[in-house]
Order: sequence, then C-alpha cells, then structure tokens
Amino acid sequence: MILRGLPRFRAQTSWSRVASRTSRRARVGTAPVATSRWFESMCFAAGLGMAGMAGSSRLSCEDPKMRRVNVARAADFADGDLRQVRIVGTMDGAGDGAIMLAFIDGQFYATGASCSHYSAPLAEGVAAKDKMHVVCPWHNAAFDIRTGQPVRGSGLEAIPTYQVSVEDGNVIVQVPYVMDDFVAPAMSQRDPADERVFVVLGGGAAGVAAADALRQEGYKGRILLITEEKHLPYDRPVLSKNLGKAYDPASLSLRDEAYFKKHEIEVKCAARVKKLDAGQKTVHLEGEVLKYDAALVATGAKPRPLPINGFDLPGVLALRTPEDAQQIAAACQPGKKVAVLGSSFIGMELASTLRRRGCDVVVLGMEQVPFERVLGNRLGEALKVAEKCGKTSLLFLSLLFLSLEGKGCNWKLYFT
Repeated sequence: MILRGLPRFRAQTSWSRVASRTSRRARVGTAPVATSRWFESMCFAAGLGMAGMAGSSRLSCEDPKMRRVNVARAADFADGDLRQVRIVGTMDGAGDGAIMLAFIDGQFYATGASCSHYSAPLAEGVAAKDKMHVVCPWHNAAFDIRTGQPVRGSGLEAIPTYQVSVEDGNVIVQVPYVMDDFVAPAMSQRDPADERVFVVLGGGAAGVAAADALRQEGYKGRILLITEEKHLPYDRPVLSKNLGKAYDPASLSLRDEAYFKKHEIEVKCAARVKKLDAGQKTVHLEGEVLKYDAALVATGAKPRPLPINGFDLPGVLALRTPEDAQQIAAACQPGKKVAVLGSSFIGMELASTLRRRGCDVVVLGMEQVPFERVLGNRLGEALKVAEKCGKTSLLFLSLLFLSLEGKGCNWKLYFT
C-alpha cells in the first residue's frame, strides 16, 4: 500500500478548527487556585483548612450571579506576564473554572484560559502587546485580550473576558457563577437593504474564517460560500490523525447548518466552479452564473501527483477528503505493510496513525530528516529518533522515485 501526504498550507486563515469540545471546563493543570472568602471561611469553620489554595474575596451583593475573586498580588507581575489561575467552585453553587491573567503596559486583563481551537493553555502563549492580542502556543490563533474576539487563525469561538480591579495590592476579578470556556463572537446580521454580494470560493477552514470575519467586522451584505465537496466545511487536518472520524463527516464540521442559517451565510455544496471572471465579476458554475461585488479564492491545496510510472495503480492512495480517509482505513488493516510518501506534517501524522492501527509503516522522504524544510535539521533529527522509538521505519535519503510496480497486494518501489 502506497500513501501520499498532502502539502499543508500555512496561511493565517487556513488553520483548522476543532468542531466538538471534549470538555466545557478549561485545562487548569497546576495553576494557582483562587477561591471566594465565603468558601474559605466555611472550610475553616468545618476544620478543613485551605491548604494549597491562594487568595480570597467577597461575594458581590450587587449581582447574585457574579462573584469577586482575589486571584493574585499585583506586585508579583512583570510587564507582559501571562498566568493561568484556577477558580474553585463554592458550596453555594458557584462552578469552578480557570482564567488567564495578563499584565500589559501597567494594566491587568482577565480572559478565558483556553484557546477555542484545541483548548491549549493561552498562558503558555505570547502577549502581542502592540496589538493587545494573546497568541496561542499551539497553532497561532490570536484573541483580543480586551474583547475576547478571535482576530487570527484557528479559534472560531471567542473567549470570555472579565472585569479586573486592583484593591490594596490584590488583583480582583469578577467572574460569573457558571464559567464557560468559550463564547459566541459578536456578529452583525444581514441587512436586506444591503445588496452587495461577497463570494467565498472554498469550503475549508479559510473559507469559514473569512465568512465569519465578514460578519464580525460588520459586513451586512449577502455572503455565499461555494464548495465542491458534498459536506459542510469540516476540520480537514483531523483526517490524518484519526481515520475513523472520516466515517462521520458531520462530527468534523466547523460550523453546523443552524449556525450558517442564523448568520445568513449561504453554503452551496457539491458545486464546481468552472470559471471566475474578475473583469465581469461573475462566477460560472455548472448551469449557473453568479454576479458578485467581491470574491475570495480559498480553495486550498490538493495532493501533488507523483510524475512516475505506476502512480495510477489501484493501491496508491492520496489523502484529502473523508472519502479518501475511508479508503485508506479500509486498505490499511492491522499487519499490512504501508509506505507513506512524504515526510512533512500530513505524512508523519498519517504514519503515526497507521502505526496505532497495527500496520508496518515505512516513511519515504526527499529530506535528510522529517520536517527539515519547515522545522530545520535539529528538530527534524529529534523527531526522527522519536519515530524510530515508535517502531516506524524511516528512509530519508533525498530519494528520487522512478517507478512503481504492483499487482494485488504485492508492490515494488524503485528509486535512486
């Protein structure tokens, strides 16, 4: 079995988003703990103590659904510091959660603790104070620390923000009794009087991000998102990590049908664009021509065909769509010998996935080490050692493939 990895785009708007959240609570790890004064006094009255819990505050009498929590000492922060703080629940029904506390240009800001993409801890990211953004440490998503709005990359949902004050040297944050990890971003609604048409070609993460950004930035005209696939826009990078997800494409959806309907974003699936006429501002589909005022091409990339004999043989599979992933899953049963052509992200992720399925995997690359072109030789060498420990065979010999020969389940790969 021969598989090819897909070159992944690195444009800011093409980052993927996770469709489902495995937990409503933020990952708090070993973050400091903040509690309400009421809960602290109750614990002492019961003889329980508060070992390991730092800080206290009073409950707010103005709003019974909010509470004021002492989360830190102001003097402990340097400019640019980001810290995750755990908020402990109370016996009167307040839930637990976590916040990220940022100190930027002499002012404190408090937001949700987790990125809305894969729930990475934002406190381990970077504070871009020139733009008042916090940047996720995993996939470069960015959020405005003043509003919580997603401003770049892979986080579709906004993160909550909280009021902060400094009293007697203590940092006090007002949080709700029920803390959510993520909140819906502020979106404008379509105005029927606005006759402008914005066409987005491509139903991947970039296309969805563009449609979202238009509504978030106040665009009230018509938005039409066109995709050649039959599925609603989905989180494509998951396919190389979990082939089983391909059998339920709806579980990969970045946004569901109700979301698009609510924000009046039209999605045209299974529609192939034959021509884009920028001069006439028209999009030509099969049997239909659409006029537009502005258009964005965000069609992504497809696997590059290998220019060798035998590439079109039945057992040579590429990965891009859920249907592709289903074919790979069906062919790569435990014990099968599989060659993955390509040693960057998609190829290496797929190799790891197939190893977990019990396949005997060899990765063939045109580099000396995996990820050499994107991460460099040093990191690539470390990852090469890690993959060998995982029993994945690696061949990085600047290979030049010549031809493939195969029949049934028997294959030969010729290279120099």
